[in-house]
Amino acid sequence: MRISVHKKRVHKKILILIVIIGILIFLFANKNFQTLLILNKEITQLKQRITGLEEENIGLKEELEAMKNDPEYIEGLARRELGLIKPGETKYKFIESQEQK
Repeated sequence: MRISVHKKRVHKKILILIVIIGILIFLFANKNFQTLLILNKEITQLKQRITGLEEENIGLKEELEAMKNDPEYIEGLARRELGLIKPGETKYKFIESQEQK
């Protein structure tokens, strides 16, 4: 009777070992599974990029609305980007000395 119980335990351990080996072979030897993992990683990266681009798009739309409807924004932009001044204003340009650089 003891031999029979011992054989059952051995058979059960062998079966578990075979199943584990089979799973490992499937996971690491199967090119399709590896490709799937790579593609899932790429999908995640692309979703993050899309989210970033959507946020940038929202900011650009807000800037466009400000350009269309806010004269103060346009004035500030012209002063900052183009160096424009109003009539009667004096523009000063400060030159950095060699010591400050």
